[in-house]
Amino acid sequence: MKTFWIILFCTVLPLASSAQERISGHTCNAQTGEILPYATVVVKGRSAGTISDRDGLFELTASPADTILFSHVGFRSAVRTFAELAEGGQKVFLEPGEYEIEEIVVTNRKTREVKLGHSSGGVRTFAAPFFMSHEITKGDRVGKELGTVINIKHDTRILSLGMLISFNKYESAKFRVSFYAMDGETPGELVVNENITFELKDGARDWFELDLTPYNIWLDGGQEVLVTLTLLDEKGAEGPNMFSVNAALMSGKGIFKRDVGDREWERIGGTMTLFLNGRIYL
Repeated sequence: MKTFWIILFCTVLPLASSAQERISGHTCNAQTGEILPYATVVVKGRSAGTISDRDGLFELTASPADTILFSHVGFRSAVRTFAELAEGGQKVFLEPGEYEIEEIVVTNRKTREVKLGHSSGGVRTFAAPFFMSHEITKGDRVGKELGTVINIKHDTRILSLGMLISFNKYESAKFRVSFYAMDGETPGELVVNENITFELKDGARDWFELDLTPYNIWLDGGQEVLVTLTLLDEKGAEGPNMFSVNAALMSGKGIFKRDVGDREWERIGGTMTLFLNGRIYL
């Protein structure tokens, strides 16, 4: 009987210590004290996470042994323990990052405007959906990231981003645009430290173009860049297949996708109809 209780105690103790609890709080700008919306909040070492909403509010399920990592484009990451967040309503302050901006030297080099990436809808297209059929709730969809690789052959100033939206049931949806350097066949670090967001309203679809000139984005030639969209916020009817972008099946280096909290990318075939308008310097 004594042995039985020892075994039971050893079994129950780990379960109790790993009990999951709901924690919440707000992400804020440490410099101004203002709310910092759409920060990424993940459980360190696990594929679990969320994105704070437009009011900076985050809610996450974690255990007492977990450490929570907070990040946002243009800000330094912050780390908090479960105990620091357990009381609820805590403010997590992120410090603005300091990034060196390369000096741009304007010369008499020849320039011309080009489209980089897959800019033709074509007839051999298929939808690159953000969501699988079972992902029908906001918790499933927000934080999903999807993108395609674009070859940057020449030094380029990026003027705009374009895409062909094949399906959109949202009343409104907010996205973030990110640029990652490709490290061989794998996406690496961000190459643009700007928080580039845009909102689509009233089921906007077909061809869409986003002006990027205010961000003064320059990309060096001789590299491949993964350009992605991350869903930050949504408002619309419940159901699957809420949003998708046209894609070409038999071209490109693949479409990369991942969920919030995932470090690893999943690669599928084809390329999205997602492209950059730019001015190249020859």
